[in-house]
Amino acid sequence: MSEYPSAQWSGQPANQQVPPQPQQQPPKRSRGLVAGIAAGALVVGAGLGVLLGYLFFDNAPSSENAADANLTMGCDIVERLATSHPGEDDWPSLDEPALWEVMGAGPLLVAAAKSDERHAEFEDLGNDLTSSVTRMDVQQLTETVQTVSARCEAVS
Repeated sequence: MSEYPSAQWSGQPANQQVPPQPQQQPPKRSRGLVAGIAAGALVVGAGLGVLLGYLFFDNAPSSENAADANLTMGCDIVERLATSHPGEDDWPSLDEPALWEVMGAGPLLVAAAKSDERHAEFEDLGNDLTSSVTRMDVQQLTETVQTVSARCEAVS
């Protein structure tokens, strides 16, 4: 018998480990093909859903009806706030919903004005509502809410 271990006869030192062989991965081409088929099916399904929805449920409001709806929603908010916050000292902090409601009413009034010429006067009023909150100008906010409320009552 030989006094050398068999690993040395193979040309490798006795204390060196043989690195593990990497496991074979499935071909990447098949993954890409599956992903492509799934994406295609998703696009086709979404397209069919939109088409069927359009054919069966197309009752979108006209721009005139949308303008009237925006004006009504904006006026409802402002009229309620004019009653609940009639003076400068009545406005709450940012933690209260009233200021955020004003921030919703302003853009609704602007949208109504942009959608229908009949509501053109509300564009500047809506912008004034929004700017008074962003500048934290309570005096302008109070005055604008009262002005918008009076104009809303006049058109309803």
